[in-house]
Amino acid sequence: MMLDTDFETDTAAAPVPAACASAHASAFDPTALNATRRQTEWWELNQNPHVDLLVIGGGITGAGIALDAATRGLSVALVERRDLAFGTSRWSSKLVHGGLRYLAKLQVGIAFNSARERRIIMERTAPHLVRPLAQVTPLNNYVNPLQILATRAGYRAGDLLAIAAGTSRRTLPHTRFARPDETRRLVPTARRDGLKGAWVNYDGQMIDDARLTLAVARTAAGEGAHILTYCEATEATGNGAWLTDTLTEEKLYLHAKAVINATGVWAASLDNSIKIRPSRGTHLVFDAAVFGHPKGALTIPLPGSVSRYLFVLPADKGRCYLGLTDEDQPGPIPEVPSTPEADIDFLLENINRALSRPVTRADIRGVFTGLRPLLAMDGTASTADLSRRHATVLADNGLVSIVGGKFTEYRLMAEQAVDAVVNLRGLPAGPCRTRNFPLVGAPGYRRGASTGDSPGLGVFGAGSAGHAHMPGSGKSRVGAILLGILGLHEAPSRETTDWRIAPHESGRTLGRRIAVPKFLWRRFGNEAVNVVKSAVLERPLDRIAGLALVRAEIEYAITHEGALSVEDILERRTRLTMIPAQAEAARGEVTEIFTALEARVPEVPAAIQGSAKPPVAV
Repeated sequence: MMLDTDFETDTAAAPVPAACASAHASAFDPTALNATRRQTEWWELNQNPHVDLLVIGGGITGAGIALDAATRGLSVALVERRDLAFGTSRWSSKLVHGGLRYLAKLQVGIAFNSARERRIIMERTAPHLVRPLAQVTPLNNYVNPLQILATRAGYRAGDLLAIAAGTSRRTLPHTRFARPDETRRLVPTARRDGLKGAWVNYDGQMIDDARLTLAVARTAAGEGAHILTYCEATEATGNGAWLTDTLTEEKLYLHAKAVINATGVWAASLDNSIKIRPSRGTHLVFDAAVFGHPKGALTIPLPGSVSRYLFVLPADKGRCYLGLTDEDQPGPIPEVPSTPEADIDFLLENINRALSRPVTRADIRGVFTGLRPLLAMDGTASTADLSRRHATVLADNGLVSIVGGKFTEYRLMAEQAVDAVVNLRGLPAGPCRTRNFPLVGAPGYRRGASTGDSPGLGVFGAGSAGHAHMPGSGKSRVGAILLGILGLHEAPSRETTDWRIAPHESGRTLGRRIAVPKFLWRRFGNEAVNVVKSAVLERPLDRIAGLALVRAEIEYAITHEGALSVEDILERRTRLTMIPAQAEAARGEVTEIFTALEARVPEVPAAIQGSAKPPVAV
């Protein structure tokens, strides 16, 4: 199965008429996160400081818990002292793993859970954000016979896991052998001397980890969860915590029937009985051209290992990521981990064994390093040997913490954490619903699916009424899933990316077409049309700094995706800071858009304000 990796497809772009944009700007979107909604929700909690569940931490696990609890009918507040996906959740390899590495260590339970959760993400909850990726392991002189045997056996075992997990072969094809000529097409810069072909296995790849985290948080917001960034929780117990709005220094005590600590590597800051042993994972960022614009991930075993591999991963915006390391991170946990020179040397030295042209430091465009929140077990074991198991921990003061685990299993971790507090505190919750609950932008997503389209608080949310219908409506579920997985969408023809906007929910139709670049479909799924048509500023489809990034994306980050600063946009909504030169090239125009929209922020609706102190503007 060949992969569609055209991240840079151009399209003729027609601007949205101002009248249409204004009409959409007044529409209501309960998933929209923005400064006004945050201000309103802080005010609401001031007036009624009681919730069923307080979630501390806005990474993928915390967002997953908020969604799980909200879809069970619980009142939920999620607080994050920085931005959504500020920590480990944005520093992964962007893979949705099927668990091969854990099979090699005979951790069958973790491997099966990974395969099952991968299927749920790829076939139901987020097929618009996770797609199949060919992992290509060339058979060459630098791979010894034991590694070849282990790779083939591991890939075949992975196929069996996928079958056991119920994964369709249309979602993830089974392992196959590629001849040398096909190997060179998939990974053009693979070393050619002695090349006998390659084993090709398929796994899931996110368009971006921070974007998936954001989709989970927005979906939770659409189900009624309060999502408050730049809000620090202190003195947390099982009954509540002090919250501080770090932008205004206002404080309130939020009472909760249960509190879950989902702060990852910082979990011990709320419960000092928890022992985390952070593991450092480093990636290098390159232009995809350095590796010949690969269509698959060059995947090679590390010398002397049958369970650890290096990857060259084709990525969004014409990039490739080379990773990754697995090393101890001693000492205090930093806000943003630095990258040791030794990590860079390790990655370059080991990947160059497999390349026809060595890469050097001069080829590197950026680096990023994240910390895995591993549970401390045996202090003498290497972090690579520590289990990726997760655990739910109950403190003496009633605080529940969810620790350990891995990105792919976020939904399962959330389900188990909510189950734990429901049983512990006797909360009036229904059963878990997230196994079959599409995220915003996914085929089949419907706002308010569990709450019944209630108004909510998306007071700055634009354009929800005109979201595009699900591609392939009226077709089979499998067909619709494949459309999402492969990044395909019903359009007037294969030669154009134009889209005739679906009717409004009111029944009116815009009666014109809007050109939507393919890269917007990849990043937003069925939200792509909404990104364009909800824009109120001029030239929404003009590119920024010549990149595969348009002005409408910046506006959407502010009005729908909770970006409260230019850094939020550059760091986590667009990921431009992964290549610092690109971030600086775009900073001026991003700042201009942010400033223009800041002047348009609406007042908090008077209807929701009582006689009590109103919220402070941010």
